[in-house]
Amino acid sequence: MFSDPTALLIRAVYLLPAGVLSIVVHEMAHAYAAVARGDTSPRARGRLSPDPRRHIEPLGLVMVLLAGVGFGRPVQLNNSRPMTTASRVIIALAGPVANLVLAVVVSMPLRVITANLGSAQYYHFLPCTLGLSPQDLLVGELFYIYKLNLLLMVFNLLPIPGLDGWDLLSLWLRRANPRLLFQVETNRQGFVIVLIFIFLLFPQILGTVLGVIAAPLAGILGIQVPIICG
Repeated sequence: MFSDPTALLIRAVYLLPAGVLSIVVHEMAHAYAAVARGDTSPRARGRLSPDPRRHIEPLGLVMVLLAGVGFGRPVQLNNSRPMTTASRVIIALAGPVANLVLAVVVSMPLRVITANLGSAQYYHFLPCTLGLSPQDLLVGELFYIYKLNLLLMVFNLLPIPGLDGWDLLSLWLRRANPRLLFQVETNRQGFVIVLIFIFLLFPQILGTVLGVIAAPLAGILGIQVPIICG
Protein backbone atom coordinates (compact mmCIF):
# COMPACT_ATOMS: atom_id res chain seq x y z
CA MET A 1 0.00 0.00 0.00
CA PHE A 2 2.68 2.50 0.99
CA SER A 3 4.73 1.73 -2.14
CA ASP A 4 1.84 2.68 -4.44
CA PRO A 5 0.89 6.37 -4.07
CA THR A 6 -1.99 5.99 -6.53
CA ALA A 7 -3.59 3.18 -4.53
CA LEU A 8 -3.09 5.18 -1.33
CA LEU A 9 -4.81 8.21 -2.86
CA ILE A 10 -7.74 6.15 -4.13
CA ARG A 11 -8.00 4.44 -0.76
CA ALA A 12 -8.13 7.89 0.89
CA VAL A 13 -10.91 9.09 -1.43
CA TYR A 14 -13.08 6.17 -0.36
CA LEU A 15 -11.98 5.71 3.25
CA LEU A 16 -11.85 9.26 4.59
CA PRO A 17 -15.58 10.04 4.04
CA ALA A 18 -16.43 6.61 5.45
CA GLY A 19 -14.14 7.26 8.40
CA VAL A 20 -15.63 10.67 9.19
CA LEU A 21 -19.18 9.29 9.05
CA SER A 22 -18.37 6.23 11.15
CA ILE A 23 -16.43 8.08 13.84
CA VAL A 24 -19.07 10.81 14.16
CA VAL A 25 -21.82 8.18 14.54
CA HIS A 26 -19.74 6.29 17.11
CA GLU A 27 -18.93 9.31 19.28
CA MET A 28 -22.42 10.81 19.03
CA ALA A 29 -23.84 7.50 20.25
CA HIS A 30 -21.62 7.69 23.34
CA ALA A 31 -22.72 11.30 23.91
CA TYR A 32 -26.43 10.60 23.54
CA ALA A 33 -26.18 7.56 25.81
CA ALA A 34 -24.41 9.62 28.48
CA VAL A 35 -27.05 12.37 28.35
CA ALA A 36 -29.81 9.75 28.46
CA ARG A 37 -28.22 8.35 31.63
CA GLY A 38 -28.20 11.77 33.29
CA ASP A 39 -24.77 13.21 32.42
CA THR A 40 -25.34 16.52 30.62
CA SER A 41 -21.65 17.35 30.14
CA PRO A 42 -21.51 15.97 26.54
CA ARG A 43 -24.34 18.34 25.60
CA ALA A 44 -22.48 21.28 27.14
CA ARG A 45 -19.37 20.35 25.13
CA GLY A 46 -21.31 20.17 21.86
CA ARG A 47 -20.91 16.42 21.48
CA LEU A 48 -24.54 15.93 20.40
CA SER A 49 -23.82 17.87 17.23
CA PRO A 50 -23.12 16.00 13.97
CA ASP A 51 -20.37 18.54 13.20
CA PRO A 52 -17.27 16.39 12.51
CA ARG A 53 -15.05 19.01 14.12
CA ARG A 54 -16.59 18.07 17.47
CA HIS A 55 -15.67 14.41 17.14
CA ILE A 56 -12.74 13.86 14.79
CA GLU A 57 -9.26 13.25 16.17
CA PRO A 58 -6.81 13.88 13.28
CA LEU A 59 -4.47 11.04 14.28
CA GLY A 60 -7.45 8.69 14.54
CA LEU A 61 -8.53 9.60 11.02
CA VAL A 62 -5.00 9.04 9.71
CA MET A 63 -5.09 5.64 11.39
CA VAL A 64 -8.32 4.85 9.51
CA LEU A 65 -6.46 5.48 6.26
CA LEU A 66 -3.33 3.53 7.16
CA ALA A 67 -4.64 0.75 9.40
CA GLY A 68 -8.28 0.43 8.34
CA VAL A 69 -9.60 1.37 11.81
CA GLY A 70 -9.23 4.43 13.98
CA PHE A 71 -10.70 6.47 16.78
CA GLY A 72 -12.37 9.77 17.52
CA ARG A 73 -12.17 12.33 20.29
CA PRO A 74 -13.33 10.58 23.48
CA VAL A 75 -16.58 11.79 25.03
CA GLN A 76 -15.67 13.22 28.42
CA LEU A 77 -17.99 12.32 31.27
CA ASN A 78 -18.56 14.13 34.55
CA ASN A 79 -16.66 11.77 36.85
CA SER A 80 -17.73 13.71 39.92
CA ARG A 81 -21.32 12.68 39.25
CA PRO A 82 -22.34 9.29 40.71
CA MET A 83 -23.21 6.78 37.97
CA THR A 84 -24.35 3.19 38.19
CA THR A 85 -22.40 0.34 36.66
CA ALA A 86 -25.32 -0.31 34.29
CA SER A 87 -25.15 3.28 33.04
CA ARG A 88 -21.42 3.01 32.38
CA VAL A 89 -21.94 -0.26 30.50
CA ILE A 90 -24.64 1.32 28.33
CA ILE A 91 -22.45 4.33 27.55
CA ALA A 92 -19.43 2.16 26.70
CA LEU A 93 -21.46 -0.12 24.42
CA ALA A 94 -23.31 2.71 22.67
CA GLY A 95 -20.47 3.48 20.22
CA PRO A 96 -19.81 -0.10 19.03
CA VAL A 97 -23.56 -0.79 18.82
CA ALA A 98 -24.00 2.34 16.68
CA ASN A 99 -21.29 1.08 14.30
CA LEU A 100 -23.04 -2.29 14.11
CA VAL A 101 -26.38 -0.62 13.36
CA LEU A 102 -24.80 1.47 10.61
CA ALA A 103 -23.22 -1.67 9.10
CA VAL A 104 -26.60 -3.45 9.18
CA VAL A 105 -28.35 -0.49 7.53
CA VAL A 106 -25.72 -0.28 4.76
CA SER A 107 -25.81 -4.06 4.23
CA MET A 108 -29.46 -3.87 3.16
CA PRO A 109 -28.95 -2.04 -0.15
CA LEU A 110 -25.72 -3.98 -0.68
CA ARG A 111 -27.60 -7.29 -0.50
CA VAL A 112 -30.05 -6.01 -3.10
CA ILE A 113 -27.24 -4.79 -5.36
CA THR A 114 -25.21 -8.00 -5.16
CA ALA A 115 -28.37 -10.07 -5.71
CA ASN A 116 -29.16 -8.10 -8.86
CA LEU A 117 -25.61 -8.58 -10.07
CA GLY A 118 -26.03 -12.29 -9.55
CA SER A 119 -22.88 -12.63 -7.44
CA ALA A 120 -21.97 -11.55 -3.92
CA GLN A 121 -18.33 -11.83 -5.03
CA TYR A 122 -18.65 -8.70 -7.20
CA TYR A 123 -16.93 -6.52 -4.63
CA HIS A 124 -14.74 -9.11 -2.95
CA PHE A 125 -11.93 -6.62 -3.67
CA LEU A 126 -12.93 -3.02 -3.06
CA PRO A 127 -12.38 -0.82 -6.12
CA CYS A 128 -8.87 0.48 -6.69
CA THR A 129 -9.93 2.96 -9.32
CA LEU A 130 -12.04 6.09 -9.58
CA GLY A 131 -12.75 5.45 -13.25
CA LEU A 132 -16.16 3.95 -12.56
CA SER A 133 -19.75 4.95 -13.20
CA PRO A 134 -21.40 7.09 -10.49
CA GLN A 135 -23.44 4.05 -9.44
CA ASP A 136 -20.34 1.89 -9.01
CA LEU A 137 -18.57 4.65 -7.11
CA LEU A 138 -21.53 4.83 -4.73
CA VAL A 139 -21.59 1.05 -4.32
CA GLY A 140 -17.85 1.06 -3.65
CA GLU A 141 -18.30 3.73 -0.97
CA LEU A 142 -21.10 1.72 0.66
CA PHE A 143 -18.80 -1.30 0.84
CA TYR A 144 -16.11 0.80 2.50
CA ILE A 145 -18.63 2.11 5.06
CA TYR A 146 -19.87 -1.43 5.67
CA LYS A 147 -16.44 -2.92 6.26
CA LEU A 148 -15.15 0.00 8.31
CA ASN A 149 -18.11 -0.11 10.70
CA LEU A 150 -17.82 -3.85 11.26
CA LEU A 151 -14.11 -3.48 12.01
CA LEU A 152 -14.65 -0.43 14.22
CA MET A 153 -17.20 -2.34 16.27
CA VAL A 154 -14.78 -5.23 16.82
CA PHE A 155 -11.78 -2.95 17.36
CA ASN A 156 -13.49 -0.82 19.99
CA LEU A 157 -14.56 -3.87 21.97
CA LEU A 158 -10.97 -5.02 22.42
CA PRO A 159 -9.93 -4.75 26.11
CA ILE A 160 -7.18 -2.24 25.34
CA PRO A 161 -6.70 1.05 27.25
CA GLY A 162 -8.36 3.87 25.37
CA LEU A 163 -11.02 1.66 23.78
CA ASP A 164 -14.57 0.89 24.88
CA GLY A 165 -13.64 -2.70 25.66
CA TRP A 166 -11.20 -1.43 28.28
CA ASP A 167 -13.92 0.75 29.84
CA LEU A 168 -16.04 -2.38 30.21
CA LEU A 169 -13.14 -4.43 31.60
CA SER A 170 -12.21 -1.66 34.05
CA LEU A 171 -15.66 -1.89 35.62
CA TRP A 172 -14.82 -5.47 36.61
CA LEU A 173 -11.23 -4.65 37.60
CA ARG A 174 -12.40 -2.00 40.05
CA ARG A 175 -13.60 -4.82 42.26
CA ALA A 176 -11.46 -7.75 41.14
CA ASN A 177 -8.06 -6.09 40.91
CA PRO A 178 -8.06 -2.36 41.73
CA ARG A 179 -4.26 -2.31 42.00
CA LEU A 180 -3.84 -3.49 38.40
CA LEU A 181 -6.45 -0.99 37.25
CA PHE A 182 -4.60 1.83 39.02
CA GLN A 183 -1.28 0.81 37.44
CA VAL A 184 -2.75 0.69 33.94
CA GLU A 185 -4.68 3.95 34.32
CA THR A 186 -1.59 5.68 35.69
CA ASN A 187 0.31 4.72 32.52
CA ARG A 188 -2.68 4.93 30.20
CA GLN A 189 -1.26 7.59 27.90
CA GLY A 190 1.94 5.62 27.40
CA PHE A 191 -0.02 2.46 26.62
CA VAL A 192 -2.14 4.27 24.04
CA ILE A 193 0.86 5.85 22.29
CA VAL A 194 2.71 2.53 22.08
CA LEU A 195 -0.37 0.70 20.76
CA ILE A 196 -1.06 3.34 18.12
CA PHE A 197 2.57 3.09 17.01
CA ILE A 198 2.29 -0.72 16.76
CA PHE A 199 -1.00 -0.53 14.84
CA LEU A 200 0.47 1.94 12.35
CA LEU A 201 3.62 -0.17 11.91
CA PHE A 202 1.74 -3.44 11.39
CA PRO A 203 -1.65 -2.47 9.91
CA GLN A 204 -2.00 -5.72 7.95
CA ILE A 205 -1.82 -7.80 11.13
CA LEU A 206 -4.45 -5.69 12.87
CA GLY A 207 -6.73 -5.73 9.83
CA THR A 208 -6.40 -9.49 9.44
CA VAL A 209 -7.21 -10.19 13.09
CA LEU A 210 -10.22 -7.87 13.09
CA GLY A 211 -11.41 -9.27 9.76
CA VAL A 212 -11.33 -12.84 11.09
CA ILE A 213 -13.34 -11.82 14.16
CA ALA A 214 -15.85 -9.84 12.08
CA ALA A 215 -16.27 -12.56 9.41
CA PRO A 216 -18.99 -14.60 11.23
CA LEU A 217 -21.08 -11.46 11.74
CA ALA A 218 -20.58 -10.50 8.10
CA GLY A 219 -21.82 -13.99 7.18
CA ILE A 220 -25.00 -13.40 9.16
CA LEU A 221 -25.53 -10.07 7.39
CA GLY A 222 -25.05 -11.79 4.04
CA ILE A 223 -22.20 -9.57 2.81
CA GLN A 224 -18.64 -10.80 3.19
CA VAL A 225 -15.93 -8.51 4.52
CA PRO A 226 -14.26 -7.26 1.32
CA ILE A 227 -10.54 -6.75 0.85
CA ILE A 228 -9.59 -3.06 0.91
CA CYS A 229 -7.92 -1.48 -2.09
CA GLY A 230 -4.14 -1.38 -1.81
